[in-house]
Amino acid sequence: MAALLSLLVVLALSFVVMRVGAAALALTGVADEVARFQAHSAFLGVGFTTREAEQVLAHPVRRRIVLLLMVLGNAGVVASVSSVLLVVLAPTRAGAGGLSGAGLPARVALLLAGVAALAAVARNPRVERHLGRVVRWALRRWTQLDTRDYVSLLHLGAEYAVVELDVRPGD
Repeated sequence: MAALLSLLVVLALSFVVMRVGAAALALTGVADEVARFQAHSAFLGVGFTTREAEQVLAHPVRRRIVLLLMVLGNAGVVASVSSVLLVVLAPTRAGAGGLSGAGLPARVALLLAGVAALAAVARNPRVERHLGRVVRWALRRWTQLDTRDYVSLLHLGAEYAVVELDVRPGD
């Protein structure tokens, strides 16, 4: 039972981490849909070679976000694989109560039911809307990610640039 619960917790945390990563990328000026795709690609380690990926890698804050997603994604894969192995290969104990006494078909059925429940919650528009608000609020509250990439947002040519100047009293 502990292996099944740990797998479901890892999957739920993976969902939240990908949402946080997507929101963090969006706060740096990446379009929401692109941010979600890039966060999922980085977390799942599936590789991404698009123009949007180049924009992500060219920006130092976005690069740190993607690197963190890659590291967390690999840790999640290791935890998920080990938990699946424990769920499937756990020895059955005759007379034991709970899931530990359940056979392989019962454990797999519970695993599939848990994953289906998580998928239903993850795809619920109300959950996504509320989670998105909470994640954006938390990122704005506890980080300084509102660093927009004005060069790509304004589509500036090679002869133009965006600079930041400090203005002091008397300037």
